[in-house]
Amino acid sequence: MIGSLRGKLLSKNPPEVLLEVNGVGYELLMPISAFYQLPEIGAELFVYTSFVVREDAQLLFGFLTKEEKILFKELIKLSGIGPKTALAILATMKPIEFVNAVRRERADELIKIPGIGKRSAERILVEIKDKVASYGISTESSDPLFDTTLDNPQETSKDVTVSFEKKIEEQAVDAFVGLGYTPKQASLLVHKHCKEGMSVEEVIKEVLRNV
Repeated sequence: MIGSLRGKLLSKNPPEVLLEVNGVGYELLMPISAFYQLPEIGAELFVYTSFVVREDAQLLFGFLTKEEKILFKELIKLSGIGPKTALAILATMKPIEFVNAVRRERADELIKIPGIGKRSAERILVEIKDKVASYGISTESSDPLFDTTLDNPQETSKDVTVSFEKKIEEQAVDAFVGLGYTPKQASLLVHKHCKEGMSVEEVIKEVLRNV
């Protein structure tokens, strides 16, 4: 079982990254919030991983902190919560924020998460409340903050610049669709917060900050 990986970051296209380890490229799905903490392309990256086997796919998920991995593995054990919804939870709330919301029985905080309605939130509270104490999730955050600079083509053509910015916006929209938003919702959110010169990670961070 693959528990963690350390290698060179080859690409980051939310919600997927490609990590090269000893000549082998691993495709990892990560929470959207992780993308504004990733190092630049070509840098070394360490991630905790969780391998999920489904009838139609074998997926490898990556996390920047051990707490995220712990919570992800517990969430996908719950009825009605699959990997996609678990990533949405991690993208919206830090593990300690989720644990505190459960302890305080704050269903209103959970329904802000894409894919989580009132009934789902109440079910999560019932199923997980007695278990969170055993998760070993720290109450202090030590998430690393890395340089989020992307390789930006040094072009002077206005048309090329507009095309590049459109590509950034499209990638951000795709990321939020993967998170559980409808294409229309994702497009409206991204278009509202996407500014000239922003990277995909910066757009995602800005949207998440204002959701």
